[in-house]
Amino acid sequence: MRYKVPHYIEREAKILGPASFSQLGYLAVAAFVILLLFVVFGGTSPIFYTLAFLVGAVGIAFAFFQKNGEPLPSYIKKVIFFSTSYKRYLWKKKDYIIKVNQPSKRKKEEPVVKQKKKKATKGRLSDVNKFIETA
Repeated sequence: MRYKVPHYIEREAKILGPASFSQLGYLAVAAFVILLLFVVFGGTSPIFYTLAFLVGAVGIAFAFFQKNGEPLPSYIKKVIFFSTSYKRYLWKKKDYIIKVNQPSKRKKEEPVVKQKKKKATKGRLSDVNKFIETA
């Protein structure tokens, strides 16, 4: 039995477990920023914990969160492009004529005229038959 195999499927290669190279990159950048915060604020500062939590959450969201089946960085890029791009809204007024058909109070019934059926001649039928056979 034959099956249709989809072509041109683009899927990122998994480097480490379920994470691709770009996902590991987002996590590595978040870890590096948390390391810089540790050096700047010290390990026991509440500011460090707050900022480290926020940076870690953003890094994990960028790495693994998807919106409508699309990675978050790509989705954010499209949102920013849509918000900053030029939009032109056109509205053209069309003149519509509204016709109201008011039914008359009493309609007159027209007499039905029966038409005579035309008999098909043999010559015409043979022409149609020849046309069908040759087509």
